[in-house]
Amino acid sequence: MKECKPFSYPNVTTIVQSIFNYDELSKEVIQIIGNDQFDVITSDIAPNTTGRFDVDQYASVELNIEICKFSDRFLKTG
Repeated sequence: MKECKPFSYPNVTTIVQSIFNYDELSKEVIQIIGNDQFDVITSDIAPNTTGRFDVDQYASVELNIEICKFSDRFLKTG
């Protein structure tokens, strides 16, 4: 995971955290938004690639499962 510079805009929060550390990530998000949900989530999340299709495909699927889990909890519907 690479560090990134936080944006300095109103109503924008930058979180650098692994999606696979769901419990830690959830605690950090709840500290910021409480029981509310996000209107939008942006990310440049991508798995590290090995060059082996089967391994890279599996990593992509696992990553997407975690993103869906996070979005179900923290992203507004509609």
